[in-house]
Amino acid sequence: MNMATISDMAKPGEKRIDLNQVLQLRVGERRKLKQLVRQRRSTERILLEHLNVRATLKELGEKGKVDSLIPLGGGILIEGTITSTAFKRTLPGNVIVNATKKQVEADLDERQKIIENEMKYLDSRIQDASINLQSLDAMVEMAKEARAQKKAKKKK
Repeated sequence: MNMATISDMAKPGEKRIDLNQVLQLRVGERRKLKQLVRQRRSTERILLEHLNVRATLKELGEKGKVDSLIPLGGGILIEGTITSTAFKRTLPGNVIVNATKKQVEADLDERQKIIENEMKYLDSRIQDASINLQSLDAMVEMAKEARAQKKAKKKK
């Protein structure tokens, strides 16, 4: 197999890699980009859930009760009415404790900051991976052009 190398374009002292190495890097970068996009979608779902909780809390404050679907677990829901007589929240280890509305809102504020930071981090990583992928695509094209030019010179 005639292997095209990036070395035809490399200057003295520069690292040289062959086309197969660039193709492997490109596959790895695509895989990384897909994983980052999946993580971002998952974080978006968490953010939407978070915003729904905030909207429900607001409605509870205004009306004192909200009709809702209440999850029982295992994908089972019941229709019910939520009242704002008492708040509870979970601590690490699935310990459930009483909480005030202010404590719940403070917890939600803290979570929102964490979610927003995660979104910023993922956006940055997605942008970096996209730029890397574009660079690798350009390297593949350059190597293919160099190989074609080399073959054309050999035919002359």
